[in-house]
Amino acid sequence: MDQPARRPRCRAITRKGFRCPIGPRPSGLCHVHDPAVQCGAATRRGGRCGVATGGGPCRTHRHEHHPDQATLELG
Repeated sequence: MDQPARRPRCRAITRKGFRCPIGPRPSGLCHVHDPAVQCGAATRRGGRCGVATGGGPCRTHRHEHHPDQATLELG
């Protein structure tokens, strides 16, 4: 019998230790695991926000003040 064609999968490993079943983006990672399309803002616990947004901040972090994006006022 012929084997069914295997779809490419994300190369990330889930918290349970299994390979992620979602199809990959060009980076080899899916939209959930690819840092290029995640919010990336600092969380209250000091981690990195992993909400998949397609790039840019998520709804929670969209209106927060980020020192690296602010202009310095001298005087």
